[in-house]
Amino acid sequence: MRCLLALLLLPLACAALRTQSLSTSRLVGTADMPLLIVNASQVGQPLRLLTGPGGATTGLELSSVGDVTIPLRLGVGSGVGAAGWERLRVGSLQATGGTGMTIDLAGTDSSTGLRLQQIGASGSMHAGLVITSASNGLGTGIRIGGPPSSGRPSLGTGIDIYGGTGLRYNALTDGGATAVVIGATTPPRRGIDVTVAGTEHVGGMFRSNMLGTGIVGVSMSGSYTDPGHVPRVGVRGAALTNSAVAADITIGVLGESVRGGLGGSNTTSIGIDALAQSMGSNNGGLAIGLRASAQTSLQGRSAAIGVLVDVAPEQGLAFAARRGNVYLGSDTFDVPLADTFTNGIMVNRSVTRLYDARISGMLGLVAPTSRVFMRPYAQGQVVLEWPARPAKVGSGLRVAGVRADTMQLAWTGGGDGMNVVQMPFNIPLTVNTKEEEIVRIIADNGGSWLAGLNPGQHGVHVTIMVVQGILTIMNEGFAAAEQDRIITPTLDAIVLNAPGYASFWYDGADHRWRLIRVTP
Repeated sequence: MRCLLALLLLPLACAALRTQSLSTSRLVGTADMPLLIVNASQVGQPLRLLTGPGGATTGLELSSVGDVTIPLRLGVGSGVGAAGWERLRVGSLQATGGTGMTIDLAGTDSSTGLRLQQIGASGSMHAGLVITSASNGLGTGIRIGGPPSSGRPSLGTGIDIYGGTGLRYNALTDGGATAVVIGATTPPRRGIDVTVAGTEHVGGMFRSNMLGTGIVGVSMSGSYTDPGHVPRVGVRGAALTNSAVAADITIGVLGESVRGGLGGSNTTSIGIDALAQSMGSNNGGLAIGLRASAQTSLQGRSAAIGVLVDVAPEQGLAFAARRGNVYLGSDTFDVPLADTFTNGIMVNRSVTRLYDARISGMLGLVAPTSRVFMRPYAQGQVVLEWPARPAKVGSGLRVAGVRADTMQLAWTGGGDGMNVVQMPFNIPLTVNTKEEEIVRIIADNGGSWLAGLNPGQHGVHVTIMVVQGILTIMNEGFAAAEQDRIITPTLDAIVLNAPGYASFWYDGADHRWRLIRVTP
């Protein structure tokens, strides 16, 4: 106590001398009260602690307003000393739950807890903040916020970066580690939200070598794991689910292009643009711009469609090939350029169904050793209405009627030639051809009479063969109906003896059968 009083009274005692001095090797406070060291000068002066040879080095200075300055280095912790290149070192923390420094911003709303400023060229080993581990791959450098029960409330924004390169990561070795992991424990609603601007700006640039994949986008249920690796892929999309929800839709890759407003002239909107180039001077193979396939399970009831196109007819075309030929399947003898298309074209004996087809060039029918080509009529428009499947083998296709520019086609004749008619003696009859091209006649040996044929349609050809007896073909036979009668070239009856035959053609203008060929 006496020592403390002496210190307090010393300035007063020496005021006239304007000097303050205390020489001792030890200052000890023994009273049960704080030990005070006071600079009570009339003009505010700092309080300095000097050390070193001759007391020439300032170790600590307290300004007249209470600011503390440590000119050299500060070590915090038992036995902790700062190195010569350091200003502050904190160490000797407790092994579990220890904290080196806590900055409490409670009660603030526009304050900064720690500021690093005026950072210069840092080189490759230094930075404004450097975090290292005890060994490679050990520990967490920065942890921001925490789960609800951790006692570390989350922030509105974890890191806010302006200018320069926002984040740079390099693996310890080529092809090692993962640069960024998001949502491994608790997934966020959005993993990354990127907005960019500027000349030739890009929202995300991802590069891999030819052993890897640039981008993999996966939407999958818990029944699946990540899809297997596929090398040499720029972008891969996968949608994997076991959902049994009715009318559910999964999409591996979705491309959209929407243009609204007033638009412009000669614009183009493309949902997915596919390009494949094989430009090697000695390269052999196939370049496929877009390849699609679809598969279904044999146990299910699904249908597989490789490509489904939906465009309103009044708005444009569902499919258009601007250049090049189109291959929809063929037999082995008509596969195009088979020697160079082994990776993509193969024999495909498929069926192509059309409702309307318009061909402005030639239509070819190709067989292994023969080809038949048909070219459309050069002038005007001709529409052919095709009939149903012919009922008889050997039927012929004919024009049954004409309506404006439409020709109605019909099957006639055909059959196996087994339409056999037995005719009585000397009684004129009209024979029903049953729409077959060949009718066999068994006539009476004493003579039978053919008055007419039916049914008759314009352009139909019928041949009758007399396999027995004698047949007389009547000219304008009175026993036949008007439209079933026959006109002979001589306008008189013609006699056929077995095995003679005669060919007839039905004239729709005169409503008569005309005898055009006779072999008596």
